[in-house]
Amino acid sequence: MKQTSEKPRVFLAMPHYTAHIHMAAAQAFFTSYTVGGVRVVRQQTWGGSLLAKSFNMLWAMALASNEKDECEWFAMLHADIGPEGGWVDKLIQEAIVNDADVVSACIPLKNAKGLTSTGIDDPDDEFQPLRRLTMREVHSQMVPLTFSAADLGQPDHALLVNTGCFVARLDRPWCRATDQRGHLLSTFSIDDRIKRIDGVWNVGVSPEDWRWSRMLHRAGAKVMATKKVVANHFGETGYRNDAAWGQYRNDEETQNVWQSKGCRIITDDAEQYAI
Repeated sequence: MKQTSEKPRVFLAMPHYTAHIHMAAAQAFFTSYTVGGVRVVRQQTWGGSLLAKSFNMLWAMALASNEKDECEWFAMLHADIGPEGGWVDKLIQEAIVNDADVVSACIPLKNAKGLTSTGIDDPDDEFQPLRRLTMREVHSQMVPLTFSAADLGQPDHALLVNTGCFVARLDRPWCRATDQRGHLLSTFSIDDRIKRIDGVWNVGVSPEDWRWSRMLHRAGAKVMATKKVVANHFGETGYRNDAAWGQYRNDEETQNVWQSKGCRIITDDAEQYAI
């Protein structure tokens, strides 16, 4: 991004499944930046039962807006996530400081385990990550405030980030790269499969955010996650991202995978974390 005195211009997007948007998310949508921060040039929502299509409609609009020289950045907020005011300012600042293409806030899943949707990809199995970070791991002092896969000891793997609260540059070549059919590679899509494993039919899903993260990695984009943006993920209650909590110290559900593939163990405040 060339250095100018002009404020970063942002296309702000909110996909939603129904017309019901959590009040905290609605408030954050309209308080996404502060005086003296970025300039949101367009606020756009899109709803429907096809999740990936809603994402793609907003992404396509943002690319078109960038081609008209209206904006350089894309920011997305899900309808069930309530980040602090000025969250777009913070994410874009982290992207600029780190020369990152994408920066995503670490967001916990909506259960008591403390798992997040930020993790490390397993290149051998797109339907199961190598591991997901827990809130305990995210808040380890050994993990930088804003981090990449290399910071987690896996420089050759994709950092899997969520799309619930993130920013992306719109002026990088990966944004418009296409396949041989002319299909945009930076498209959000969900893939499902049923496979017999140890005699049992196993259902798997490769969600749109992780598929997008893998595409970014293949394209050479710099992807980072941050704990600098405070947020709640709302379900039956609010699941906060600003503290170490949860039943899991590390991802017990993929433990057999990450242990067999040599993910390193670090120690922090007398607790062990595998990352």
